[in-house]
Amino acid sequence: MGSTSYVAPTFTPSNTPTPTHTPTATPTPIIPDNDDRANARSVKRPTTVVQNTTRATIEQDDPNFPCRLGGPQSHTVWFVFEPDADQLLTLNTRDSTYDTLMTVWLQDGSGLSHLRCNNDYQSGVRQARIDNLPVIIGNTYLIGVASNDPNGAGTLSLQIAGAVATATPTATHTPTPVPNDDKASAQPIKQPTAISMDVRRATIEQDDPIFTCQLLGPQSHTVWYVYTPSLPQQVLTLNTAGSSYDTIMGVWRMHSGGLDPKACNNDYGDVRQARIDNLLVDAGETYLIGIAANDAIGDWAADLCRYRSCAYSHAHTH
Repeated sequence: MGSTSYVAPTFTPSNTPTPTHTPTATPTPIIPDNDDRANARSVKRPTTVVQNTTRATIEQDDPNFPCRLGGPQSHTVWFVFEPDADQLLTLNTRDSTYDTLMTVWLQDGSGLSHLRCNNDYQSGVRQARIDNLPVIIGNTYLIGVASNDPNGAGTLSLQIAGAVATATPTATHTPTPVPNDDKASAQPIKQPTAISMDVRRATIEQDDPIFTCQLLGPQSHTVWYVYTPSLPQQVLTLNTAGSSYDTIMGVWRMHSGGLDPKACNNDYGDVRQARIDNLLVDAGETYLIGIAANDAIGDWAADLCRYRSCAYSHAHTH
């Protein structure tokens, strides 16, 4: 039998293609749909809105954010809130990636009345926060968030919360009359001093002067003080920081022909109390100081039984 030879088959390897990496597409930021306040986005509570604001712009007719301390006001986005009940609204931007400013206005037709503004709600924190803003069913509130960051904007996280306000029962007792309810009985004060009084029975007279800085709601429950400087060229500072309700404060120079308005303040910073700093007053002149309630939200948020007025005064030679 002949021998059989075996020839091993040969294989020629084929070139296996090396997998190539497909780059992930970088999403291009879009202009926010609520970039213009005419297109403000309707929001409810509780909710959190997260959006990229790097391509948000600012319009020439954008209202000013009054608590801006420096730097730009840019990259504005807008929201509108219509409460379904009288409530206390809380807003914050704490999880945002850039320096934010936030303001709330009452929207009445085409007009706006400023209510609150916040920038950097505590030291070292670049985000904004507004706590317990009283809002009323039937009203419309415009919320604006802007960048105060020279590097532009980024991701906004706006958290909206709050609670329906409930009246706090108070002990029933008869309030005492307010001795300086009428400006003709204005209480003389000296400096420095601190005054605390129950003003729930204070009234308003037809001849009371108008508080020129009144922004919203009634001017009611007025109490009056009179200050006569003993030294020339004094600088007077007044504040109602210890009061338990929304105060407004005005100062007028008294003369034989009437009253000349000198200063007025309503809601300094992000609080509901009033403050007048460094008002120049002079010896020989007499100044009328008026404090009124400017509560626009009704008794459910500020019970008149709890109204107390605290006026602190201090003056020094200029």
